[in-house]
Amino acid sequence: MAVGANIRQRRRKLKISQEALAAAIGLTFQQVQKYERGANRVSASMLYDISRILHCDAGDLLPRGDWKADGVVSDWLQDARALHRQHPDLFEALKAWPESHLRLLLATRQAPQKL
Repeated sequence: MAVGANIRQRRRKLKISQEALAAAIGLTFQQVQKYERGANRVSASMLYDISRILHCDAGDLLPRGDWKADGVVSDWLQDARALHRQHPDLFEALKAWPESHLRLLLATRQAPQKL
């Protein structure tokens, strides 16, 4: 449901109607309504198409908050503090990245491999 709400918020901010968005991605406005209400899930490819029309990264339409990796919710604040202590230069460089890139990095993070 959060993805749909983010689509609606971005669409409204840009003053794009549901009809105009639907026409641009080749759907009916009813389908866009269903996406925005959370009645239907948005596929990754459709999310990409929508993001192009809404002039943003697909990651900008994903929900914000804690990310789960292997079923465990990461304590991002604790991780950020540890990263800053151990690698202050890397931490400063990452702060310059767009949020959508950081969320993608966190979403693709894998659990440490045992050696």
